Amino acid sequence: MEKIQEYSEKIAKQLSGIFDKENPNYITYEDLESPENFEAFMFALGTSVPLGVLNKATNQELGMLAFNHLQNLTIFKYVSTTPPEQIQ
Repeated sequence: MEKIQEYSEKIAKQLSGIFDKENPNYITYEDLESPENFEAFMFALGTSVPLGVLNKATNQELGMLAFNHLQNLTIFKYVSTTPPEQIQ
């Protein structure tokens, strides 16, 4: 649980920079007001980018459905071993 918190904080700090106008990869909050853009952003954030990290770290070429299956197993493991009051 401590590693999850540590990694979450580090990733969130890096990600927050994407909304800084000085960042070359700047994304406006206004851009995310569009449902289509928000969906694309969340898909990239939750699937495309993590899948790329996993494939690079493991030298595999998993597809999105295989990655989704692994994520579901990880979520189930986390939820089933964490006291309900600690699940956010």
